[in-house]
Amino acid sequence: MPRIRLIAAFAIAAGMPVSAQDIAQSLRYWHVACNADRTCTAEVAGFSSDNDGVTLSIRRTNQPDNGASVTISEEIGMYEGIRVELDAPGIFNAMGGNITGSDVVHAITFAQNPDDVLLDGFRRVTGVIVRIHYGGEMGSVEYRVPMNGAVDAMMFMDIAQERVGRVDALVARGPFPSDDPSDPYPYLNDEEEGEPELAQSDDGAADEHMEDGPNGSYIDLLVDTGRIPDQVLMPGYRMFDCPGFQDTIANHGVLVNRDETARKTFVVPCNIGKANVQSYIVMHDPDRGVTWELMEFQEPPAMNNPNRGAVLNPVWNAYDQTMTITRYGNINRNCGAYEVHEWVPGENFFELVEYREKKSCDGAQVQPQDFPLTWSIDEMGD
Repeated sequence: MPRIRLIAAFAIAAGMPVSAQDIAQSLRYWHVACNADRTCTAEVAGFSSDNDGVTLSIRRTNQPDNGASVTISEEIGMYEGIRVELDAPGIFNAMGGNITGSDVVHAITFAQNPDDVLLDGFRRVTGVIVRIHYGGEMGSVEYRVPMNGAVDAMMFMDIAQERVGRVDALVARGPFPSDDPSDPYPYLNDEEEGEPELAQSDDGAADEHMEDGPNGSYIDLLVDTGRIPDQVLMPGYRMFDCPGFQDTIANHGVLVNRDETARKTFVVPCNIGKANVQSYIVMHDPDRGVTWELMEFQEPPAMNNPNRGAVLNPVWNAYDQTMTITRYGNINRNCGAYEVHEWVPGENFFELVEYREKKSCDGAQVQPQDFPLTWSIDEMGD
């Protein structure tokens, strides 16, 4: 299969046979769930300046070449003639429609094909504005809706519906037809079909054979600890004492990315909290002669802290070789810290290049990448 841009949060909880049970996961601001029929719904909350709320959801059933639906839900109530619009800076403006019918409703739905303007905008921006023209004393109300996690949520849907590498995928698109019987993610096969046995290489690593790009590059999600090398699991047992480790892996999955050089990156969930998920990262690089290596991550020099092996909410972007780490200060996710670490080829470590922090946990919702910049390698050096 061709190379796809692999943007995936550590916590994509796929890999369980979705015909046998529901799967769900929170991905930054978004929550995505797929039922036993592989119908998937991704949702995110938005808020007005008065903290009134809306929910934006993307729903897609599991038929080849089908579209998706985008629904805006609110609590106040809408009636005939009220207009609902969406803005995405630089992508679309005042896209939407009018409420019809005599009954008061609380939602409006827009049908979308994978390349239509709303879904395209959701993939490309960090936030959208939902504007509802209530009229009368209410006037118009704007709700800010974060898109951080939208790509991850749509990737989750592609994986669960086995569309990766196919023309009808939302994110992980490729040239293969939508009815291609080949399965780039065999661990998502129906339970009755069985899971393929994985051969073990000399170093004990599971020899996954899901070729997804040049030289066998792929992304996979593993939930069975029996399929995960012991060297990947040992830090969770011995160093970090991850509570309920096997259940955590079964529910959330270990993400493994094999790049074109045969290097594998394992992102392993350890401790699941309400706002933060603690994980650690193990790399397997046969070309270096280093079989397994627990990665460590820096903090700004002024903090004078040792490097960390366990980090919060990591997101591995294999396309540009960066790891972002986000620590949320509360369950509302309106404060905390945001870090960008770049992989340094040749020296084989992650280098901190940007650190942002918002200490005040006030009511204003701010995207982590918009937290105040407190340190960057370009401005402040080592």
